[in-house]
Amino acid sequence: MPEELTFDDQVAVVTGAGRGLGRAHALLLAERGAAVVVNDVQDPEPVVREIIRAGGRAAASTHDIADEGQAHRLIDHAVDTFGRLDALVNNAGVIHIAPFEQQTRAHLDRMMGVHVLGTWALTQAAWRVFREQRYGRIVVTTSAAGLFGMKHPPQAAYSAAKSALVGLTLSLAAEAEAHDVKVNALAPRAFTPLQAQHMTDAGQAERLAVAQPADAVSPVVAALAHRSCPVNGQVLFACGGQVQRAFTGLTAGITTGSVLTPEEVVDRIGEIVDTSEFTVPEPYVAPRGMQ
Repeated sequence: MPEELTFDDQVAVVTGAGRGLGRAHALLLAERGAAVVVNDVQDPEPVVREIIRAGGRAAASTHDIADEGQAHRLIDHAVDTFGRLDALVNNAGVIHIAPFEQQTRAHLDRMMGVHVLGTWALTQAAWRVFREQRYGRIVVTTSAAGLFGMKHPPQAAYSAAKSALVGLTLSLAAEAEAHDVKVNALAPRAFTPLQAQHMTDAGQAERLAVAQPADAVSPVVAALAHRSCPVNGQVLFACGGQVQRAFTGLTAGITTGSVLTPEEVVDRIGEIVDTSEFTVPEPYVAPRGMQ
């Protein structure tokens, strides 16, 4: 059996932790010994009380991470309360479901504000702490909708925001490597109260609650937030007892000695999109003079 992963004397911030996935993450980290700052714009206090009743350490935060100043104050709150910060779990999120033609700029701004700008601001505030102490673990929550698109229900703005987080994760991971800071992303699939609000089939909701519980995803978060985390710059998909790596690859495609014509591209599109052979590129390095 592998050695048990504990978080004794470690401090973690978990956003969106008042319910659903964030609550499950916070409870597991606290159970393993971490002091947890439970952040939620609604009511984090029940989760804090739950952790304390179980003998753990926790503090509440209602900072709105979509506001840059409040995101920075959240990190200050964690350090002031517990004396340090070791792990940041970016979990907070919102969903908007509507056909693309009905989604407005306001909807897109809301998705980007919470998912992308919130994660950006909070991670940047924690980044300064992690770089100074030369240690830190960052978990970014993306989604299958951001990795593969979403056919149903329609949520283009949500997918766009979650996709942006993948690029952020990969770039930060490459930059963080020299400072013993590791940045990884999680694409969870779990039944949560947020999903329940948009479901009309009670029977399906009950089945999903059993098959895809939120606490089945949290062990992956704990592994990525732990000091022994063996990976950096990875995107992991987790659902129930299943964990997989998600990645962006390049097919073997076609290579010619001359510039292709549009007709040749169409004629050979089968070879271009064939995924039987592929490579996974390393982080992009800009040509000299562009850096």
